[in-house]
Amino acid sequence: MRAVYLNPFIEASYTVLREVFKFEITRGDAAICTGAITSEGAASTIEFSGDLSGSLMLLMKEDIAIKIASRMLENIEMDAITTLGNLGKASITEVANMITGRSITRLSRLGFHLSLSPPTLVLGNKVIEIKDIPYFRIPLSLSVGIVNLYVAIREGEKKYEK
Repeated sequence: MRAVYLNPFIEASYTVLREVFKFEITRGDAAICTGAITSEGAASTIEFSGDLSGSLMLLMKEDIAIKIASRMLENIEMDAITTLGNLGKASITEVANMITGRSITRLSRLGFHLSLSPPTLVLGNKVIEIKDIPYFRIPLSLSVGIVNLYVAIREGEKKYEK
């Protein structure tokens, strides 16, 4: 996977988590992975297609998801939550949506045409299959805990040329 495809996702993650949510972030070592992933309690996924295809996943423990959702709700002057009910679930999928949307916008500035699927959320420790495509895992250590960013990208007919 080319850095030109991956960097917009990393940059967007930093922008959303640092500027919108005011989290301090330390990035761990990225790793190339293949095969199945076991969710860690909460996993939000968004797929994209077009000139490139793939997905972004945010995996975290449920207590971290509650803290992130609470921060989002507090930013709009709502009360913090203590469980991952409907509002908390919607908040976590919106975080993935914000990161993916910004990533796709950056890729569109490079000339790629992409569209997004609606976000999905998986709760509990479930196996998530990623078939036929390697993905990057980038651990993001936030002040509330670790969020693992997974990005899988497959080149289509159009390739980046500089």
